[in-house]
Amino acid sequence: MRKLPLFSCEILLLALLSSSVAPGQRPINLPGNEQSIAFMTDDKADLMVLMHTLREQEYSRAKNPDAPIPLDLWPNAIDALNGAIALADYHGLSKQELDAALGYALFVEGRFVEASLVDRKALTYGSSPPVSYNLVLADIKLGALEDARKDLQQGIQSGGTPGVDLTSLSGLIDNAAAAAKLSAHAAELFRQEEYGGAAADYVAAAKLQPENGRLLAMEGLCLLQRGEYDHAVKLLDLAAQLSSPLDPLPHIGLAQTECHRKRWDNAEGEYALALDIDPKSVEARLSHVECLKLRGNWTEEEAVLKDALKLVPTNPEVLNSYGYELTLHGERLPEALSMIQRAVTASPTNGNYLDSLAWTQFKLGQLAEAMQTIQAASHDKPKSLTILDHYGDIAAANHDTRSAKAAWSALLKTATDPELKMRVHKKLAALGTGPAAP
Repeated sequence: MRKLPLFSCEILLLALLSSSVAPGQRPINLPGNEQSIAFMTDDKADLMVLMHTLREQEYSRAKNPDAPIPLDLWPNAIDALNGAIALADYHGLSKQELDAALGYALFVEGRFVEASLVDRKALTYGSSPPVSYNLVLADIKLGALEDARKDLQQGIQSGGTPGVDLTSLSGLIDNAAAAAKLSAHAAELFRQEEYGGAAADYVAAAKLQPENGRLLAMEGLCLLQRGEYDHAVKLLDLAAQLSSPLDPLPHIGLAQTECHRKRWDNAEGEYALALDIDPKSVEARLSHVECLKLRGNWTEEEAVLKDALKLVPTNPEVLNSYGYELTLHGERLPEALSMIQRAVTASPTNGNYLDSLAWTQFKLGQLAEAMQTIQAASHDKPKSLTILDHYGDIAAANHDTRSAKAAWSALLKTATDPELKMRVHKKLAALGTGPAAP
């Protein structure tokens, strides 16, 4: 049996006394005993219980960083806390106590930017080690590591009560910095379609920050690209549990996995969850486009692209994706060219955008321009199978047989898709420079 600290017992008693009030009640787990439940409503007595609960949990977590966060706020808790702060006096609680409770509540909800701002406000009233601790944690979550070091030093120098050993945070900041470096390298490998190396870097980063669900999600996406669907799903499910409630990435990854498995209804459900979390997510929309492309549903695919373009009309990723899909379907090529040119203007060395531009120029019969553009694309992403395939087609159209053969041969060295390999073997055979397709 786990013994409850005295303060938790008092909170539990208050909560149980208030649990007889009626309808609309939602359970909230209390720290110190994950099995205990208090019933919270929006009245002042229950808000006081929440205040004390937040204060104790913030302090407990500062004393034990590995402790779970079993708190499940009721829907209007943040609004209720803000309402209490707006009053001239709330049951004798100081402004710092109120802001500290709100800051921790925001942290629990994954609203790290707001938590950081409220914690800084709380510290303007005086030193508070638990608040300083939570502020540094919010900095780490936001990747603001210079701020984290600065806030840590200020917290240590300020002192205050109740006492908390802030020095333990130094190791967390160092781990976060090392993980960020590994993640940056992994992201570049992922961009270059070197998914095995990217996955290895994300694994190493996740060991440094095991609570960082986004790192697990990225590792899962790497495995997805390698066709390791079962392992990817396990990682993405775990990432969904660990990630910020405001991060749709794990659900986007799960949706992509379901798409590759052709479980279309499951995929649509995960995309719906991702958009519930972040209704403005461009990442979710563009992933949905790829899924609809796999289904061969151009009508719905274009509808999602139009929605994304309306949401962010100058986003180069959206412009490139929409323009490229128009080109692939042979529709409105001048419009497609204009979209892709705007994307290239925004990111002139992006290999994906340059490849889209080259392919559209090729389809418009601008062969010399297409050759120049695909060379630039290949310079940025020399191992991209799509770029190598397009390079071969464009070179062949420009009667550069040697370059076409070199591009397609390079593709065959790393390609694993049987259909792609068959197509390329046929193209090489048509050039008279390679064996017939096996």
